[in-house]
Amino acid sequence: MRAATASEPDQEGTTHVGRLPDPDYAPHVRVERLIATGRVVLAAFSLLAVWIAPSPPARYAEFTTLLLAAYLGYALVLAMVAWFAHASLVRFGLLTHALDLALFCLFVYLTEGPASPFFTYFVFAMVAATLRWQSRGALWTAAVAVVAFNAVGLYAAKVIRDPNFELDQFFTRSVYLVVLASLLAALGAHEDRRRHEMASLAAWPRAVFEEPGALLRELLRSAARVLNAPRALLVWEEIDEPWLYLAAWSGDGEFHSWREPPERYDPPVAEPLASDSFLSPDTSQPQAAVLWASASGPQEWRGAPVHPDLRSRFGMKGVLGARVQGQCATGHLFSLDKHSLTADDLVLGEIVAGHVAASLDHYLLSRRLEQAAAAEERVRLSRDLHDGVLQSLTAWPSSSNRCSASGRPMSSRPVSACRRSSG
Repeated sequence: MRAATASEPDQEGTTHVGRLPDPDYAPHVRVERLIATGRVVLAAFSLLAVWIAPSPPARYAEFTTLLLAAYLGYALVLAMVAWFAHASLVRFGLLTHALDLALFCLFVYLTEGPASPFFTYFVFAMVAATLRWQSRGALWTAAVAVVAFNAVGLYAAKVIRDPNFELDQFFTRSVYLVVLASLLAALGAHEDRRRHEMASLAAWPRAVFEEPGALLRELLRSAARVLNAPRALLVWEEIDEPWLYLAAWSGDGEFHSWREPPERYDPPVAEPLASDSFLSPDTSQPQAAVLWASASGPQEWRGAPVHPDLRSRFGMKGVLGARVQGQCATGHLFSLDKHSLTADDLVLGEIVAGHVAASLDHYLLSRRLEQAAAAEERVRLSRDLHDGVLQSLTAWPSSSNRCSASGRPMSSRPVSACRRSSG
């Protein structure tokens, strides 16, 4: 079958087969393109609205229309740069954001002050700041918008004594900006957290051939970083090994690993929770509240989720536990002392536990391969040594017969060699 080229449409005719992705389509470029497109739409319809029904005061109507027309041209230029310029040139976010805020304040002042329909421009600025700089951008932009809006309102109420000033509307809109800023900041913080989690998972350590302690330390450190926990504990058993292995890591750099008899903490996790991930904000309670991830969704459970001796030994209070199930090892990963635990942590804990199980399996299988290779090398050396002895013993009678036939005395070297080999 002939290979498709970049210019050939697919069967539905909507895309091109073989076309490479746009190398300029970086995350910050996507954001700028989205904001630039929204700015054009907002400016165009605002200009249309002012042209159809000008807002009082009438003395500013013409100037406002001209200013909106200029803003629409400015928005079109920025949109063309964002969509058609090279990615390295699309780095004007802070400058355009500051100019947008200044123009939005002017539009509000020119059109009815606190009752201005251009109040929604502040919403656009806050959303744009959240897209660009997440929670930090939302909070700073909200602070500027609230200060500017209140300044315009106080000017209308106290300086020019505007008869159309309505205190209830002014107060409601101010509170609306604060609430919206809080929601956008929470959204930005959520986005930051998800990016941090994905970056931490992408940087998961490779289980290369290294000393076991170093590997376990790195695994627990990475697990604690992804789960945002001060401490991490791994308890596991290896197949065909009569020991319970433990490894503990804390944020101050302490790490310990050891083994104990399996009956020491039998079972480490309560039987109803042994196969699933769970969390408990306070395991020190006699009937601790536990949220566990069942097949039908998160469910509540009451009881002691962790073995009492294991809990007291490590001072467990807030615990996130996840099942570690591999081909060579099974156990549990515990994330300790995290301040706030949510149902989202159950899913994230399962993902991290899967990475830990895969890394443990990789290491244990590599160690078994090393041991098998060493055993095979010992067998080969033993076989070579055994074959050498047999060859010496086989050569000795032949040499003796030749010496007897020639009448020469028989050398004792084969006998000595045989004795050295057998000794």
